[in-house]
Amino acid sequence: MARVEDRYDVAIFGAGPGGIDAALRAKELGLTTVLIGEQLGGVCLNIGCIPTEAMLVSAGRITSAAESGEFGVTTQVHNPDYAKAVQRRDKVVAKLGGYIEQSLRVNRIPFIKGRARFANPFAADITAEDGSQQEILFNYAIVATGSKPKRLQIPGVELQGVIDSDRLLNFTSAPERAVFVGACKLGVEDGEMWTAFGTKAVVLEKQAQILPSQDGEVAKEFQRLSERRGIKYLTEATILEIQRVQNGLVVVADVRGIKQEFPTDVVVMCIGRDANVEGLGLENAGLTPDEEGIYTSSDMRTRVPHIFAVGDVTGRFQLAQIASTQGVIAAEVIAGLDSRFDDSVIESAVFTDPEIASVGLTEKAALDQNMKIIASKARFLASGRGVASGEDKGFAKVIVDEDSGEVVGVHIIGSRAGDLIAAPSQAVALRLRITELIKRRPPHPSHYETVYQAYSVAAKEFLGRKRSTQ
Repeated sequence: MARVEDRYDVAIFGAGPGGIDAALRAKELGLTTVLIGEQLGGVCLNIGCIPTEAMLVSAGRITSAAESGEFGVTTQVHNPDYAKAVQRRDKVVAKLGGYIEQSLRVNRIPFIKGRARFANPFAADITAEDGSQQEILFNYAIVATGSKPKRLQIPGVELQGVIDSDRLLNFTSAPERAVFVGACKLGVEDGEMWTAFGTKAVVLEKQAQILPSQDGEVAKEFQRLSERRGIKYLTEATILEIQRVQNGLVVVADVRGIKQEFPTDVVVMCIGRDANVEGLGLENAGLTPDEEGIYTSSDMRTRVPHIFAVGDVTGRFQLAQIASTQGVIAAEVIAGLDSRFDDSVIESAVFTDPEIASVGLTEKAALDQNMKIIASKARFLASGRGVASGEDKGFAKVIVDEDSGEVVGVHIIGSRAGDLIAAPSQAVALRLRITELIKRRPPHPSHYETVYQAYSVAAKEFLGRKRSTQ
């Protein structure tokens, strides 16, 4: 039987970005809230975004050191210390985890480390880390249990040395050889990280281009730059089986109709993620997930009106910032506010070297919608900041609706692309016209001048086409 203090306005299942931000917003709005999860910070903090970023920073320092001679700094890199990079990574995770703990403590939000399961639509049984159990009652629930890596169903997938992206960060040294299955964000980031530490990496992608969700020109540019560092990419590759051999593993794949074998020490599956819906007792709450995850409307409400779902568990837009946004929306709706998730503008970033970031439509997606568009580019090589800093790789690309002049997509490959995309995201979300965006120039010299230059090229073409039709 639940105690009086075990009754809450809102119970949140899952303590990743979506759950944490839902809890903070719910408490801010005066709702009694409890947060339940197996790991505070979820995948993002513990085995995903943050530790990967920390390791990529170390990988970037190795590359910078190797290229520092022309800047007047003589540095030689001998046997990069992967173990020390891991130590720094763990300190980063611990520090950020401490900040989250402090935030919950300051806001007086109880956190139960364990796993929650619906007992009925208004109650949950919680199994704590130590095995003890308790019951809580609630008026509303927010399911924010995240996702788990997908696994290919092929012969040999169960062999030792075949891992998923969640387990990659368990390594205390980089392997000599690795095959990454899937050239999505995870595959290219992890491939680049290990390559910097000496791994010979092969990345196999089933689609016709690496980074399938990115603009085609951006993906092609990244592949060209990345292959210079020794990573091998093969597209239109279907994995047939994985075999154990005397000195490791062999990945057998059909690459554009030709059977090929790839000897390796480790195989990393980077083929996407499935919603974490098992073991939640959804049937006890009257919920049935679909193939993607838990269905929600734009206010993050499920088919059971007092139960909400946010983030990866919904099966769409599996990005930390989206989970956080949706968590806040769910809390606001529960508090009686009119709040909705707008899925028309989604930002994404890949934290490789150079970084990749995008928002809105790619050129292909716009053309597939039969839009008349203007696609313009500007290279960082023509930027004062780019040349002076040596960060001159890549370009910014802008997609403009030829009829309205509105910016419908921006794609950046270059230094700090993940930061540079913030302002274009606002432009796309607010449907600003290209002629408005060129009225104010960014600081000089800055990387954002390359984005501005892409705007300027597009604006010139837009105005030219308008004059020719008058």
